[in-house]
Amino acid sequence: MNENQELTIFEKALIGIIPFTLVLALILFFVTGNDNSEGKSLTVGAAVSLILNFWNYKTTAIISERDYRKLRGFSIFSFILRYSIIIAVIVLSCVYSDFNAVYIVFGFFEYPLFIIILSILSGKGGSQNA
Repeated sequence: MNENQELTIFEKALIGIIPFTLVLALILFFVTGNDNSEGKSLTVGAAVSLILNFWNYKTTAIISERDYRKLRGFSIFSFILRYSIIIAVIVLSCVYSDFNAVYIVFGFFEYPLFIIILSILSGKGGSQNA
């Protein structure tokens, strides 16, 4: 990356979500005091969400630069793939008792919520060059 290039909201969220999730998992570990299934579940959900959403962001940007006409087909494929993986993770968490499906779902929402919060804080929502 160029030194002059500013980080996007997605890249800032990538940098911020990892320590946030680890601290939250540690807090859950000390609060619940059990085998830490809540902390593990939250971390797994956040990791899956982070990987899928960042992958979608990067590949969408690459495809839109190369051939924007393929973007619609890729968006449909990406949607089906991402939500199939999310459903598979939730089903597997229900099957294995080491994980808590509710906390995995909370983990899935961490990355999108982090992006919304960063967007609001950065103030880049509207047109400033009027």
